[in-house]
Amino acid sequence: MKSSKKVSPVILVLASILIAIDIFFLIVYCIKLFPTGGSYSIESLVTEYQYAINHGDETLYLSLIPGCQRTREEKEYIKQHLNEYTGKDYKMTVVESKSVGWNQAMRDSADLFLLNPILSPFVTDSYYVNVRVDEESSYRIMLVVYKCGGHYFINDVEI
Repeated sequence: MKSSKKVSPVILVLASILIAIDIFFLIVYCIKLFPTGGSYSIESLVTEYQYAINHGDETLYLSLIPGCQRTREEKEYIKQHLNEYTGKDYKMTVVESKSVGWNQAMRDSADLFLLNPILSPFVTDSYYVNVRVDEESSYRIMLVVYKCGGHYFINDVEI
């Protein structure tokens, strides 16, 4: 008699499920390491933020914040309030940017993770960025900027 070496269907199903779970976690890990959107420097981030506000560009504005903060409520809020600032031709310049350190970056990563565990990026550094609005004005805004995977994102600010 010949011995039959057939693989049990249960083992095939379990192996397939484990492979699918591994692929899922690999994709999630890549999303966290290589986030979409943002900008490559703080200065260009502020320039794009300025453009988004001046031209009422909702899509550009939403791309400047981390993916886990792009919720349905956020999109509705932006649609309702972005037009209040459109057409005023704001000119924004970075006055000062200060790194707040590794501990704050870890807290920010944890906060983003609580918002959305799958789409939250790893924050490698956090910055407080002081931005002057209009050169002749003394009006300034403070932005919290995250560095995630070589990209810079604005912590969701109310405009």
